[in-house]
Parts: sequence; C-alpha cells; structure tokens
Amino acid sequence: MQNVSYDDKLDDVAADDNTIVRSSEATNARVPTQQRRWLKQGIMAFVLIVLGASAGWFLRGGTESEERISLGESSSHHDNLAISISTATVSYRDLDRYVDAIGSIHGFEDLTIAAKGEGRILHLYHDMADMVNPNELLLEIDPTDMQLAVNQAEKALRAECERWGFDGVPSEDVDLDRLPAVRTSKLKMDLAQSKLTRLNQLFKSNSVSADEFEQVNSDARIAESDWDNQRHLARSSLATVRLRESELNIARQKLKDTQIFAPIPTTEICNEDRVYRIAKRMVSEGSLVRPGDALFRLVLGRSVKVRLTLQETHSGTVAVGQSVELEASAGQAKSTGKVTRVSPVIDPVNRTFIVEVSVTNERGNLKPGGFARARILVGQDVEAMTIPLSALDSFAGVNKVFAIQNGVATEHQVKLGYQQDDWIEITQPKLPVGTILATSSQRVLSTGSTVVDRNAEKTSP
Repeated sequence: MQNVSYDDKLDDVAADDNTIVRSSEATNARVPTQQRRWLKQGIMAFVLIVLGASAGWFLRGGTESEERISLGESSSHHDNLAISISTATVSYRDLDRYVDAIGSIHGFEDLTIAAKGEGRILHLYHDMADMVNPNELLLEIDPTDMQLAVNQAEKALRAECERWGFDGVPSEDVDLDRLPAVRTSKLKMDLAQSKLTRLNQLFKSNSVSADEFEQVNSDARIAESDWDNQRHLARSSLATVRLRESELNIARQKLKDTQIFAPIPTTEICNEDRVYRIAKRMVSEGSLVRPGDALFRLVLGRSVKVRLTLQETHSGTVAVGQSVELEASAGQAKSTGKVTRVSPVIDPVNRTFIVEVSVTNERGNLKPGGFARARILVGQDVEAMTIPLSALDSFAGVNKVFAIQNGVATEHQVKLGYQQDDWIEITQPKLPVGTILATSSQRVLSTGSTVVDRNAEKTSP
C-alpha cells in the first residue's frame, strides 16, 4: 500500500479551490508543517466567531438594535426606557408627640395589716374584694387573756395607791409632805428640834448635864434623817404608782388591739377616694396569730399609681402634669391620667428613670400588680412634615427618599421623627408641600434617573 503524507492530503484539499491552490502551493513550499496547522485552526475559529455573531444579530433583530444605538432614536422610543413608578406627595399636619413606656400598676397606697398581739381569731367581719371605710372593724381576736391582764394591772395600781395613801394616780404637782408617813416623820422631827432648842438654853446655864444634851441633840438629828428618808420613799412610791399606771395602760392597749380596724389615711387624697379595698385575706376564724403575722392586704382609694420606666433620653421632655393614655391589656378601654412625680435620679446600671402616673380607676380595669402600656403626651407641633411609609427607602442604616420633578428623580437622605401606622415624620431636610415622592422601585433609582408615573399613565387618554 502506498503511504500518503499529511502534506499530500493538505494539497488535495487545497486543489478543490483554484483560488487557494496556488496560494497553498506557495505557502507549502515556505511554511513548515506545524505553522500550517496553526494557520488552519485560526481560520476555522474566525469563521465560527463570524457565524455566532451573525446568528445573535438575527435573533435580536438587527433593525431594532441599530435603532437603539443610533443617535437619531425617536422621543417615543426614549419614553419606553423610563422607569415606571408610583408616587405620593409630602404633607404637613398637626402632630402630637408621645413617649411610649411600660410599667407596673400599684394601688394609691398598698399596705398590709398585721397583728400586734397574740391570740385566737374570734370573728372576721370582711373578706377579699370588700370595700371598707377608714376605722371600720376588720376582725376581732379573743380578748379573754387581755381582759384578765387589765384586771390584774388595775388591782396592782390600786394596792400601791392604798399603801401610800394616794386617792388615785397623783398629778405632777402633788405635795408629798401630806402623805401620812411623811407627815408623821415631820412631826417627830419638829418635836425633837423643839426639845433640842429648850435644852440648848439650859445647857448654856449649866442646868442640864452634857450627856442629857447630847442625847436630845442625837434624837433631833435622827428625826430629821427619818423625815428625809420618808420623803425619798414617798417619791419612790409615786414612781411605783406611775409604773403600775403604765402597766395598766399597756394591758388596756393590748385589749384594744384585739380589735383590728382599717387605718385612717393622712395622705393627700380626695374624700371620695378615702375607702379601702381588701386585696387579700391571710387568716381564718380560729387561727392563732402572733405579733407581726399578716392579716389583710388593703389598697387605698379608687385611683391607682402606674410607675413607668423611661430611657434617659426622655428625661428632658417628661414633666409633672402631662397627660397620659394607659392600656392594661388588649381589648380593654383606655384610661387617662396625669404625671404626678418624676424621679430626680437616673439608674446608672440601665440608664433609666421612674415616672409615676396617677389614674382614676372607676371601672376597675387597672389591677394593682398588673402590666400597663402608656403614652405620655410630651408636646404638640404645628405643620410637621410627614410622608407615607412606602416613600421611605432604608438600607444599611441610611434613610432616603426620591423627589420627582419633570420626570427626573433626585435622591435626598432624610432624618426620621415620630412614626404612625401608615406615615412617618421627616425632620430634615425640609421639603415643600406637595413635593412628589417615589413610592416604588426605589432600589433601582438614583439621582438623574428618568421616571414615569404609572398612575398618570392610567389616567391619560
């Protein structure tokens, strides 16, 4: 079999085209085999690129592409390139500024009634949820032991008074020299002093002996000392009588404490609020109580206090007298109150301060111990600038809007203020009333973008 070289095959292929044969023969004579192979591959790649570009041109439509890149495109076709958007306008409105807060509900005064003495509960007069007036009897402890103690103290006092001759408990200015023991010692002293005076004259005239004079003199000093002693004993008896009186008063007070009454409030509260509600009863009839045992928990007044926790940033805007709207839970009617106290200090741990709100609770929907949401009215603005929420574009902490004028968008970075469900306040920059803002497609807009209002397109004939 005859061997055919690669060069021979290349010459055969080139012979089919008379135009290329002569060129190939000349080239084959000069170009080495490897270079001819590269040349052939390059020609084939060029042909493929041309064919691909031609096919893409036909698929896109050559005429339309040429029109799009031509400098003489028509104005109607330019409108088709504008971004279709929806729009809204800037509006100015009167705005009430609120501070939102949460807190706990407390009674106007919340107190626990405890037992002062020891004993067994004899009778309960009220129970939970009852309304009681100040100084109204709540319960009674068995008074038998206390009554016996009172009787014993009365007898001890009477015995002490009888011992020293007091008709009763003496006053502060009592004359102790009128007591029998003191008066007797005083008479003995006077008699001894009189005898001493008489013997002193006789002793000077040598009418009595020295021993007799010394005896009378000694008797006079003893009588004087006895009188002083009786006076000291009288003062001691007076103190003992008053001690017995104090013991009697203590016994009577313990007897009185067997009856537990509602306290009488001294705080500033209107007369119609001077009433207690029993929040909890801790004992039952027959229970044995000791000093300090809790009996009742009472809540004073029909009003309640709501203590709110606010951030430090609101310390300069919240003040006494501001109106507050409160809601205890979903579905309940809102209540209104007033700021009555603002804490003068800020907690350094969480940077908050306490605000106390007084609320009239006639309906009883605010339960002490519960949770409440509050809105404090801190100010009112006239003609605050607001925009729809849909006109705001927020990304990576940057808030911006796009103002539309003559079909061209302009970007504005804005600072936000108070927000409602469907609009938000813009504090900076100030935009004129009626400024048109884009409310859709903000992510594809930039300053200078051409836009068309789709609402205007729908209304145009």
